[in-house]
Amino acid sequence: MSERIRSARRSTGLSQTRFAERVGVHRSAVAQWERPGGCNPSLEKLVLITVVSGVGMDWLVSGRAPERSLKLEGITAVSLEYLAKDSMEERALVAVRSVPASSKIKFVDQIESTSAALREEFYPGHKCP
Repeated sequence: MSERIRSARRSTGLSQTRFAERVGVHRSAVAQWERPGGCNPSLEKLVLITVVSGVGMDWLVSGRAPERSLKLEGITAVSLEYLAKDSMEERALVAVRSVPASSKIKFVDQIESTSAALREEFYPGHKCP
């Protein structure tokens, strides 16, 4: 699987560091996954690898299916509205993922509070979710 993970990452043109950021892990995790005899990613991370790289899960796990999944128009495995839309959203997502689980609720509450205050400051009276 290590060779297929490396191939999937390389197909994106991303460095190990950038790929790791998109998958939500440290660069060292990607290096471990790509090293023959290294550890394998969790199922959750395998799914994210397929989303980021566009390779098929069957190919990634077993190598027995086509590398690229068939793309059916209008059907996605993950709703694209939940993926980062730009580098700033990517940075925010990386920051949230770096916070210990026990502190995430406070962190997200702070982000939502700040977001609401900024919307009110720049768009007074405008009702946004």
